[in-house]
Amino acid sequence: MFSTFSNIYSKYYDKYVEPHPVNALWDRLDRKVADDATTLSRADIILCAVMGIIGIVISLWAFAQTQRVPGINTYMSIFLQSDVGRVAENLVTPSGNHSRTAVHPISSILLTPIGYVLTAIGLSPIAAAKAMTVAICGANVALFAATVRLLGLPRFAVALFTALFMVSACFVFWGSVIELFPFAGFTIILSLFLLAYTRPLKAVWWVVLNVLTLGITTTNWTAGLIATAARHRLKSFFAIATIALGAVGVLAVVQHPLFEKSAYFFNPIPLMRETNFTQPSMQAKGDYKAGWNPLTNLRSLYVTTVVAMPSEVEQQNTIELVTTNQTSGFPKGEISPVIATAAWVVLFGLGVWGAISHRPLRTVAIGVGVMLAFQTLLHSVYGEVTFLYSWHFMPMILLVAAFSWFSRYRWVAVAMAVIVIVFGGINNVHRLQATVTTAGCLSQLNSVKTYQSWDLIKTEPSSDVAKSYPPLDPADIKQCQPL
Repeated sequence: MFSTFSNIYSKYYDKYVEPHPVNALWDRLDRKVADDATTLSRADIILCAVMGIIGIVISLWAFAQTQRVPGINTYMSIFLQSDVGRVAENLVTPSGNHSRTAVHPISSILLTPIGYVLTAIGLSPIAAAKAMTVAICGANVALFAATVRLLGLPRFAVALFTALFMVSACFVFWGSVIELFPFAGFTIILSLFLLAYTRPLKAVWWVVLNVLTLGITTTNWTAGLIATAARHRLKSFFAIATIALGAVGVLAVVQHPLFEKSAYFFNPIPLMRETNFTQPSMQAKGDYKAGWNPLTNLRSLYVTTVVAMPSEVEQQNTIELVTTNQTSGFPKGEISPVIATAAWVVLFGLGVWGAISHRPLRTVAIGVGVMLAFQTLLHSVYGEVTFLYSWHFMPMILLVAAFSWFSRYRWVAVAMAVIVIVFGGINNVHRLQATVTTAGCLSQLNSVKTYQSWDLIKTEPSSDVAKSYPPLDPADIKQCQPL
């Protein structure tokens, strides 16, 4: 049957598309990765596995910090706008609100069975969701190390840039709570891995890549599509993208009756509601106190993702108190974040230089650049806290930094990476602990308890749903605002 459809597709493509000038232009582009690029040896695999284990240890340590505040697992948004309670519930049980499948099309059918099995063998819902998060964080580290090795960096440099990956603000913060972002990050890193992989791969691997990037987060399908486009002629690109879209559509239809309140990603109504989460829209409605500032978003995307900024308490949506690092600056009296940021800016600049100048990896560099350009455009407008989405672009940013090895000043880049690891790591640990403390203060406020009037994880009986929300007391914000 597959061969029949393949023949039909080839017949119509050859007749109607192949003669078009776009096809000739597309197929003329050079899609080769350097013929002498590194392939993964047994020693490389061992190195990646060791780095992955270290990533698991760091994630476990980070979880130990957030577990000091049980409210982080239940109250929405008090930890940098994260949605820990809902995600934790979605990861372990088909019941509950799976409506976010409107933008995470088949995340429930892909991930919930794993959590369900873990709870069936005796783990608590929180422990099962935590185990899944810690495991995917380790997998992300291992796969990122493998991707850097494919670029041709020596093993010590692979370990160095992977260490930078693990001490980044994104990894430290979002390896500490139960969220969907690390799973989405895996699909991003997989896109980068297949983009840099030198040996020919069967089409099924590219279909799987596109199913996962689209299936976990709709906007991240761009990463899968760009990686596929960079390595395939137009004919195979169309076939892979179409098959993946159809597979996700079929799985979404199967998923719908199995998961309560799940939504179809191809339904335009819930998709249109996502515009409510754009900063211009929130500002127009008076729900976004910080105001839309694309430069602030860019700073958060390219700097805060690696070197964390202090978290502040902010009132949003008139009734909600949250922690945010969207507009905060360097903390007074601390030198570590200043040194780390300066070193990171130099390192990233050298990475851009290396990506532009190193011709053998031009296909990879262009692919990563286009992926990052899309994420930059998207997150210049989307989301109250840009840092919340950092798993969607952090792997791309750090892979660009790894290209610094190919710049003229590679040893300067190595020195800058060491400085970021040391001073950025110190800063990020301190920022995480401070954010947890602030979230703990918020979790004790009556105004927050009133707003959070349901228990999404169902570890305790739900409290009565509030009929109305009392106005927030300005003293609440002052009480929990860090000094």
